[in-house]
This record gives sequence, structure tokens and C-alpha cells, in this order.
Amino acid sequence: MRLWTALMATSLAALGTGPLVPDDPAVWLTYGKNLSGWRYSELAQINTSNVSQLAPKWTFQSGVPGKMEVTNHRLKAVALDNGL
Repeated sequence: MRLWTALMATSLAALGTGPLVPDDPAVWLTYGKNLSGWRYSELAQINTSNVSQLAPKWTFQSGVPGKMEVTNHRLKAVALDNGL
């Protein structure tokens, strides 16, 4: 526990007094975009007039039919089953 506390204190100190939201909208400091957890991008390249033109560039097959294994924001593994 002491090690974890020391690591957190060091990490927070390294952040200094900078903003919780970076000035550059393309910068994602952490999962959720920023320390406030926005999970939203202010970038404007994709908008309501061109979103219909998006197409998949890659896919991933897990090899397990009907299931997908992912991790959540706390890095906990979760298996999703579509019932097939």
C-alpha cells in the first residue's frame, strides 16, 4: 500500500499544476481523454454531415464464436456473450 501511495504521489507531482484538460484537442492523456474523464473529442473532422461516409478499416476475430473478451477502464477482463 505504501508503494502504491508513493507511486500515485509521484505521478501527481509529475503532472504539476497543468490543466486537467490539455490545450491540444488531439491529445488523450489517459483512458477517457483527460483526467476529468470526458470520453469525448472536440475534433471536428467527423461531424453529422460526413459520418455516413465512414467505413471500417480493420476488424478483429477473437476465434471464439459468439464471445468477445475486453477490458474495462479498470483493466478488468470481461467476456461478452451474444447468446449464440
